[in-house]
Amino acid sequence: MHLLLCMTIYKENLEKVMDVLLANIYVYYAKKTGAKKEDQTREGKILQKICDGINGLRDAALYAEKPCEPVPIENEMSSVQDGWIPATFTEIEGYNRNGSEYINSCSEALIKSHGIINFLSKVPNQRRRIFYRGEHIYGRSLKPRIGRKICKHDPAAPLQVTSCELDLLKKFQDKVKQDTDFADSIFEGKIILPDDHPGWWALMAHYEEEFGTRMIDLTSSIFSALYFACVSWDGKIDESTDGALYLIQDDGKWRHESSNSDEILDLKKNSAEEYFRVDGHKDILRFRESPVREQRIIAQDGYFIWQPKFDEPINLVGSWFKFRVYRGAKQDILRELYSIGYTAQRIVRGKRGDEIHQILCEKLDLDQK
Repeated sequence: MHLLLCMTIYKENLEKVMDVLLANIYVYYAKKTGAKKEDQTREGKILQKICDGINGLRDAALYAEKPCEPVPIENEMSSVQDGWIPATFTEIEGYNRNGSEYINSCSEALIKSHGIINFLSKVPNQRRRIFYRGEHIYGRSLKPRIGRKICKHDPAAPLQVTSCELDLLKKFQDKVKQDTDFADSIFEGKIILPDDHPGWWALMAHYEEEFGTRMIDLTSSIFSALYFACVSWDGKIDESTDGALYLIQDDGKWRHESSNSDEILDLKKNSAEEYFRVDGHKDILRFRESPVREQRIIAQDGYFIWQPKFDEPINLVGSWFKFRVYRGAKQDILRELYSIGYTAQRIVRGKRGDEIHQILCEKLDLDQK
């Protein structure tokens, strides 16, 4: 049914596309097996079936309805129309070469993630929000840096912010105030936030490189996530290990925040000290949009998740999937990302972004302009 619909909409160009694509399938299989369609072998019979299928599809295309006048091919397209389909087919051939859980290119990430999204949400108007996360080292549990290194949740009061977190926040605020260049890279000449503003936690998550916060970054952009699946914060590409690309669906069980105390949500907190002090289940994952929309968060399409027991791996309730970003494809993926504008200068931003941009351009042999 979907194929016939495509034929109805795209009839004028469909025959040309099918001829090239299906001929490539035929040639590829014949070359790979050495078979001929006249052969009475298993491979020969499969090749004959491919021929029958091609002929059947061409016949169906001939009888498809013509919905509108064909759109003339622009000169720019006519110069590449005979080349882009075989090039695309060559890339598609490479899909799954390491296994269905592997990602080797931006297009493979898009195809596979959208396949999962379509599987999860067969009715378009019932789709839930999808988020991504990239990790340059596969196999690490989803645990925030602060919970890995220095702070632990208080078993006696797991729904409250800890003194350890507040001490680190104070040190981060002092660092920002004492370093004019650092402050400008965050606030871009605007007024620094008051000390009790909850947005400090989001800023600390993005700019405090050693400990971070209890929050874990998510993004609505698969390209931002792919960037971090290939490269670390300091611009290093670890090709000794695969990266990880998470696809996470908000299935309605996440705990959001609200200004309405009658809703079954976390009541919105308007101060830094109160921000993590929540009511409700101690094992429920919390989801937050940033209280402050500074440029790095905007550039990364960033959001946050966290849980009261922040020193334990995040409890990803609902639908989530984890792909391996193949270690040998990290550089090629980064080159693809750079070609469509997802650079360190865009994602990391500021002086730090410029430094990492230079490192990656040299590593990837790219023009630094």
